[in-house]
Amino acid sequence: MKNEDINPNFYRSPLGVVYERNPKPKYPRVIALFTPTSHDTSWLYCRKDGTYYWEHVRKNKDKVTEDVNGLQLDLFGKPILTKEFIMRALFPKGS
Repeated sequence: MKNEDINPNFYRSPLGVVYERNPKPKYPRVIALFTPTSHDTSWLYCRKDGTYYWEHVRKNKDKVTEDVNGLQLDLFGKPILTKEFIMRALFPKGS
C-alpha cells in the first residue's frame, strides 16, 4: 500500500505504521493505570473541562469513583504517582 492510498488525515511512518495527523484528544482521557495488587485496578482520568477523577475496582466489589478536586498534573510535566500516593487517595485514614 502506498502513501497515496491512505486517507489524507493519516500518514505512514518509515516503519509502515499509519498514524492520524493532529489527533484530537478523546475524553475522558486516561492519564494513568495502576494495579496496586492482583485484585485491584485504578485509573486516573482527565475530563474535557480539565478536572480529574479516580476510578478504582476491586475483584468482586463495586467500582469506586472519586473526584480529585484541585489536582493540576499538567503544571509540572509527567507526574510520579506511587502506589502509596494512590492508596492514600483512595482510602484516606479514618474513612
